[in-house]
Amino acid sequence: ACFPTDAIAFGEVGLAGDVRSVSGMHRRLAEAARLGFRRAWVPAGVRGAGPVPDGMTVHEVRYVWEAIGHALT
Repeated sequence: ACFPTDAIAFGEVGLAGDVRSVSGMHRRLAEAARLGFRRAWVPAGVRGAGPVPDGMTVHEVRYVWEAIGHALT
C-alpha cells in the first residue's frame, strides 16, 4: 500500500523515530488544506495549539511508526 494521496505528514524526525514539532504548524495545515489535502499526520500536541482547517482530519503521532500505521489502515 502507498501513502494516501490526500494526506500529508510533517514534523522533524529524531534519530529514535520520534516526531517533533516544527515552526508554523497551523500555517502548514492551512496551506495543505488549500492544496486539497484532507488528512494530516503531525507531532503530538498540535491540535490544541490552534485551529484545524474545516474538512481536515488531523492525526497526532509521537513516533514515525505510528504515522505509518495510521496511513496504511
